[in-house]
Amino acid sequence: NFHTATGRYKVFTDLLLADGYQVKSSMGSLDPASLEKVDVLVIANALHKDSVKDWSQSPKPAFTDTEITILENWITKGGSLLLIADHQPFPGAAFTLARAFGFYFYNGYALDPTESSDQGQILFDRSLGNLHEHAITQDVESVTTFLGQAFLAPTAAQPLLSLDHRHALFLPKKAGAINNSTRSIPVEKWLQGAALKVGRGRMIVLGEAGGFTAQTNSDRKIGLNHPDGKNNIPFIRNAVAWLAQEN
Repeated sequence: NFHTATGRYKVFTDLLLADGYQVKSSMGSLDPASLEKVDVLVIANALHKDSVKDWSQSPKPAFTDTEITILENWITKGGSLLLIADHQPFPGAAFTLARAFGFYFYNGYALDPTESSDQGQILFDRSLGNLHEHAITQDVESVTTFLGQAFLAPTAAQPLLSLDHRHALFLPKKAGAINNSTRSIPVEKWLQGAALKVGRGRMIVLGEAGGFTAQTNSDRKIGLNHPDGKNNIPFIRNAVAWLAQEN
């Protein structure tokens, strides 16, 4: 994972620990034994080992078919998954896993091309109609994301964060290489957040990972240390609490 419990997601881990959760890192393949005592599995920007240092090639699947089948069975029987994959190359690496549950990832960048700066930063707010009612969004004023993807969800999924007419998905041939000739497609009503019940289990899919971090990139703050990002904290707490519930 590009985001780990002791790395870019340490602030996320610290928040969960403060709320009484036990957080452990998994370093091996996914198998029934590794999931036996897990209530909520977090996958954040997973990559195939060949893509970790080289984003220039088409990403290989981060999960084997066997791992995906194991996860399907585990969730159906009551496990919960928080699957996060933001901009290219992460949607491509998690595509087969997401597709197993009816989600369709696109390996690109969701941007507002009319903005001259911070094009990938998106505010989701009820007043804008793009933050949807759900137990996960209860008492949440807003959610801010910081450059992610746009995805399609199965009809049984409940939307949490939806994009609108301002946004487009840019599909560069090489990660980060966006210019005036880069192909783009409109993504109105596509999603950056959705929730789904699967059998006795649950899953949340998010198309952006930086909103759960606290990064400083040059003079720009990203995530929970951004003035708008602090409102992501109740969203995080609600999301994990919803996943930890038993149906």
